[in-house]
Amino acid sequence: MKAKIILTSIAVLAIVLMLAAYVLLFGAGPGAGAIVLAQSPGQIELACPSGSTVMPGFQSLNPATGKFRQQACFNPATGVITLQPDAVANAIPSLPISLTAGVSGILPTANGGTGNATGNAATATALASAGTNCGAGSAASGVDASGNALNCLTPANVGVFVSAATNFGASVSTSNLVASLPSDGIVFFDARPVQVTAGVGCSSSSNTVTPQWSIGAVTGGFNSGSFSQVSITGNGSVGTGASPATADQIEQVAKAGTAVGIGAISTLASTGCSTVPQYRIYAKVIY
Repeated sequence: MKAKIILTSIAVLAIVLMLAAYVLLFGAGPGAGAIVLAQSPGQIELACPSGSTVMPGFQSLNPATGKFRQQACFNPATGVITLQPDAVANAIPSLPISLTAGVSGILPTANGGTGNATGNAATATALASAGTNCGAGSAASGVDASGNALNCLTPANVGVFVSAATNFGASVSTSNLVASLPSDGIVFFDARPVQVTAGVGCSSSSNTVTPQWSIGAVTGGFNSGSFSQVSITGNGSVGTGASPATADQIEQVAKAGTAVGIGAISTLASTGCSTVPQYRIYAKVIY
């Protein structure tokens, strides 16, 4: 097929060169030595456009009708050469597309087309139709060549809580990280207290924070518990608190419709503070 296209291109180029040579030699019309047979309009079944004249050597007789077909025309006013459909079709007779009636048909992929009537690549055609989807609450990691969802994943739901700055010795009221669990399952808790305001003038006694978790009331009881207590000296530095090594990660079974909460209790053992140290609770629940 590539060889045919190359030969076709050479044929079209030859026509163009011949026409260009004609214009250079004869200018705006036939010159000396050029013979143009005159025909009446009734003898022509394919005529040049208005204002153009047929170029020598580019007129043929249709033996089936006995009439002439003008294949190449020159407009002296504009200098434009027009190739009639006959000239193009005769130069490229072997292409699988009709040029005399406009482009039609489906061009195969082997010839540089898409092989379908939509003009889309095969993958685009597949994606244009409705493929299988993931279920509610899940998402696909991709789609296959037919537009179907691949590897439906259910992302984890996360609740995050950061308390206000709270004086040591004052509690953090329980706040819901999750107001209502969507389904039965296991929840994962993590809570870490961190000192955010340093004490000033405090004695060296350690102050404590104990984060607490709770799962709302369901049939069969109410679950709650505490994370490990963290102790910080009275004048401890800002940023002191639970490290990953000392923080707890708790797993609990929870029922659909229940709330998940985080709070904290605290003691202030230091005395003489002109500025009372403060802490925050940073907590997360995954369900």
